[in-house]
Amino acid sequence: MVFENSLDGTEFEKDLAKSLLAFIPKHFGEAVKDLTLDYESIGTEREQKLKIILHHFTRIRTVLKDLDYTLMFLSKERKLILDHYPDLHSQKAYYNYHFENYYIRLVTLSDILGRFGAELYELGLDPKKTSAHVFKDRARKEGHEKISEITERIILHLEMLKEARHKKLHTGETDIEPLKGIMIWEDLNSIIGTETSSLLKEHTDSEVVGEMKRIESETLTLVSIMKEWLGEGSHKLKQLIG
Repeated sequence: MVFENSLDGTEFEKDLAKSLLAFIPKHFGEAVKDLTLDYESIGTEREQKLKIILHHFTRIRTVLKDLDYTLMFLSKERKLILDHYPDLHSQKAYYNYHFENYYIRLVTLSDILGRFGAELYELGLDPKKTSAHVFKDRARKEGHEKISEITERIILHLEMLKEARHKKLHTGETDIEPLKGIMIWEDLNSIIGTETSSLLKEHTDSEVVGEMKRIESETLTLVSIMKEWLGEGSHKLKQLIG
């Protein structure tokens, strides 16, 4: 699991956890005793805001955990893929599905981060209409230059992936094909009428692993920028905590 715990130990996480422990157990107990109460609405305005911030922070961690799961599926031994999933017509179909799923999950971080930032910096934006772009521009307008600059770097890192995601979700098509140009020779066995040599299998293994390492590295770069984002955001969090 490469990404799930990558945000552990940040100052942001420590401060948020400490502040929440002061009232979350009490609010949870009240909601359990009286089922008519809305847990999210219990507490002061500040406490409710901190719950929302926790929600966004947790969503980011959930996406990172899902990316770990997707990498786990991609790490499956190639020779077992069609044995375990006989309805698939090729190994490449398996890889394309999981690589696409990986990228689609990855680019959702942009929207989550935009809503997270808007709440943290109290910008008065409609969460349903707030993207990272909207947050970046409003934050800069309100004088929060540093967080705006870091957000812009995250946007640029994801720009190409967001474009691919849009095409995937809105047209049912996709141009995300990380294995384009990588030949999976076993998929051609039935066509060429012969078994793939061990040398060709090893070559395909090497290329698939190389692509996995590339997207892992790409994601770790994003995580590194996000930790910078949280580092800058921790100053604002401290003000909210009081």
